[in-house]
Amino acid sequence: MKTLRLAYHSMWPDHDPEKHPRDFFRWCLEQHYLVEIDNINPDIVIYSVFGDPPRKNQWASEPILVAYSGESHDAQGNFDLSFGHHMHADPKYKRLPHWVLYIDWNRDKTPANHPLDISHILSRHTVEWQPRLNFCNFTYRNPVKSRIEVFLALNQVKRVHSTGPLFNNQGFCLQDKTLELQAYTFTIAWENIQLPGYVTEKLLQPLAAGSIPIYCGGSESIKDFNPHAFINRDDFTSNQDMIDWIMHVNSNGKLLQRYWQEPIWCSPQDWPGQVFTWIYEHIQDKKSHLAL
Repeated sequence: MKTLRLAYHSMWPDHDPEKHPRDFFRWCLEQHYLVEIDNINPDIVIYSVFGDPPRKNQWASEPILVAYSGESHDAQGNFDLSFGHHMHADPKYKRLPHWVLYIDWNRDKTPANHPLDISHILSRHTVEWQPRLNFCNFTYRNPVKSRIEVFLALNQVKRVHSTGPLFNNQGFCLQDKTLELQAYTFTIAWENIQLPGYVTEKLLQPLAAGSIPIYCGGSESIKDFNPHAFINRDDFTSNQDMIDWIMHVNSNGKLLQRYWQEPIWCSPQDWPGQVFTWIYEHIQDKKSHLAL
């Protein structure tokens, strides 16, 4: 297996290239290369929006620059390839929704003991549904007006556990959100901003946990995930209509099982393979320079 030298630049504060499960981009590359972290003479530099964008001439190797943004704005700079949530006509830009980076894509991992393990996600709906201990979860920091309105309205009907810094009513915050959401029938899954294509881990986490998401966000959500597996605010004329449906589902065991038995994806997509293919096209273009 050939060696590929990889560096990261301007990543989010807690990014760790050596962590397990692997950083998504490193995982994609490690399926085809022996990847070494090399900040001096990299072949590829992956960067994000938490700092100034890099320049090729910062390194003698003039690496391929791959930009990524999981935020509502795209990464800047003179990149060779860029990933984000938008749908661009620019051939150098590819849509890569942020939720993809939260999955452990290692299919060989046994046992699949975390809800975000890919083998668990693919099979979750085949396991017998069991009633949940708690009604609904709300875990947020940012005071987005529309999500606060839904939380307050639903909480008036039936107590909603707030386990984040915003409106906390439990005295603690979740430590492993996806794992702990398994105790909830519903989860308010409300994006910070509603933009086309902007679909984050807020929808994936409750789906993986088997907690029915009450979702408001990007229109691509119904393409990224099975629309029958979650409650979508776009399907209702008002918050009250949606809350009426939530309470109806909560009191109907057959409806709860129906949501549970829906697969998370209608047609699972090989995101690691697709992302590697896009990057590999640039490796091939610059093969003579990289000596790979």
